[in-house]
Amino acid sequence: MLKKMRGFTLIELLIVVAIIGILAALLIPNALEAIQKAKQKSAMKEITTIATACADYMTDHGDFTALPWNGAIQANSTLTQAISSFYIKVMPVNDPWNNPYNAYLGESAVEGLWGALADEIGEDDFAIESFGRDGSAGPTYQASSYSTDSPEAGRYNVSKMSDFNEDLVNWNGNWVVGPPWCSSPGADPGPDITWVILRGRRVRRPFFLAPPAAPGSPRLRSAFSRGGGRPFRPREREETGNQWEPPDFSAA
Repeated sequence: MLKKMRGFTLIELLIVVAIIGILAALLIPNALEAIQKAKQKSAMKEITTIATACADYMTDHGDFTALPWNGAIQANSTLTQAISSFYIKVMPVNDPWNNPYNAYLGESAVEGLWGALADEIGEDDFAIESFGRDGSAGPTYQASSYSTDSPEAGRYNVSKMSDFNEDLVNWNGNWVVGPPWCSSPGADPGPDITWVILRGRRVRRPFFLAPPAAPGSPRLRSAFSRGGGRPFRPREREETGNQWEPPDFSAA
């Protein structure tokens, strides 16, 4: 005699479907956010790589007079040909969201990006930018958000998916628009690590956001920054042997 096979009841199936739905509602948003955060960190790493290569080029040539650039990085362009192979093995062209990185090399290109005074920009300045997930400027934080009078104005917290649409901007090797932790995850508001070139080798030096003093006073102080928060250009940095002598900010 064949045994009677018992299947699942409708109530049991509904319970299983409900449990799967609850788990999906909890896990999928976190998984999507983790994917976007990984893309954002990857973009910041590639921007830092491009900025380091541009700093190397500027150190060798003095400025970007022979390599003016203003806009999207393109494959096989004069920019990629000048930077690739010698200063960087492979020049990143598109960010992890498949949108082109933007490069601004030289005085005229960098001058129109944000509220920096014209006499603070020179032919040896450069900026590298990603428009983020949406591929367009902003919507809230972009290059124009940064100001030498308020250097922390370009920092934003990443707490929801729409925050990945915000821009990432690196000026002269220093982050001026991006998450508060930038290249130092978890360090908010702590040191913001950036690579610089010293006698042909890479060393890391931190930015520190000190507690605010009087309202409206700039808070950014670092071994590379003037009192107003403008990053030093590489040729302005002083060195003695292999030792850095950071400016004295005790009177600032």
